[in-house]
Amino acid sequence: QTAGIRAAVCHGVVKIACPDGQEWQAHLSSGNSTDGPSCLHPHLLFLEHLLSLVCDIKPGTSTCTDFFDLVHQMVNMTDELVLSMKKTSSAPDALLHSLNAHFDRTAIDLVALIKGSCVLEERNGKREDQVLLGHLRVLRSICAHRPTLRAVIGGSATTDHTNRCGLVTYLTTECLFGLPSVEQYAPLGLPKCKMVKTRSAAFELLFTLAQDCSSNTHDLLAHLLQQHTRREYRALYMYRPWIYNRAPCGFVGLRNLGATCYMNSLLQQLFFVSECRSSMLQVNVQERQGFMYQLQLLFAHLQQSEKQYYDPWELCQVYTDYDGQPVNI
Repeated sequence: QTAGIRAAVCHGVVKIACPDGQEWQAHLSSGNSTDGPSCLHPHLLFLEHLLSLVCDIKPGTSTCTDFFDLVHQMVNMTDELVLSMKKTSSAPDALLHSLNAHFDRTAIDLVALIKGSCVLEERNGKREDQVLLGHLRVLRSICAHRPTLRAVIGGSATTDHTNRCGLVTYLTTECLFGLPSVEQYAPLGLPKCKMVKTRSAAFELLFTLAQDCSSNTHDLLAHLLQQHTRREYRALYMYRPWIYNRAPCGFVGLRNLGATCYMNSLLQQLFFVSECRSSMLQVNVQERQGFMYQLQLLFAHLQQSEKQYYDPWELCQVYTDYDGQPVNI
């Protein structure tokens, strides 16, 4: 279970599985049978066994990184190997057909596992879902090797194509841009991919699925456009959303609008009085534009928001002085 030993074994497997062309040609010309196990290239032999294990990794396993790295590397090397074997006429069509069929079955199984897996990454957490990350990376490698799979795996099911898996829609709506619902608002709520590496793997898989596949590209663009339908009119210059996530400590701040620091500190103190916060949020407000409504909205964001801070600008507009003038910001 030592990381160094696992890495050394994976490196050794790659060296064994990838003899150079001269060594392999000498092996074939040494009188070995052309239809038995001895004619099977070691790369294909290892890859076949590795693919059979990919879908058997238990969810939550944290020591599978080296294994998935090995499978990812072996799949990526397949194109070069097959091309080399075709040049030397040492690649039987039946063998390549069997390998591609194995790729196809593994890809379909991986889609089912990705969709059926539970959310393991927590908001503001540090633990990555290593199994989900590995599945995403291996599936991307298979789709890069087998372009004909992209439409089947990524496309949405229609009356003309009932066998499509709809992975493009699932990745965008559940894994990357999904929002937790009121009923399922918890650290393990959506999206399924919260850590940097798993999100990057999901984005790379989306890109591969859309590459040279017009139907997947159309579906992906349609989902991405939905993320831009609502516009923030007071947008910030040099907008970088990743730096505006909720702080690792779990608290949400209030934006200082120039002269509201004292008001913000008082509101934060009231929020941290649990009886005050609970009573304030339970008030039945009829007027949705008044001060109490905006105060409830502020408390709700401090408690539930995923942003780094809440902007109290709307509250300042309804919090007036004796002359009926809003806070001067």
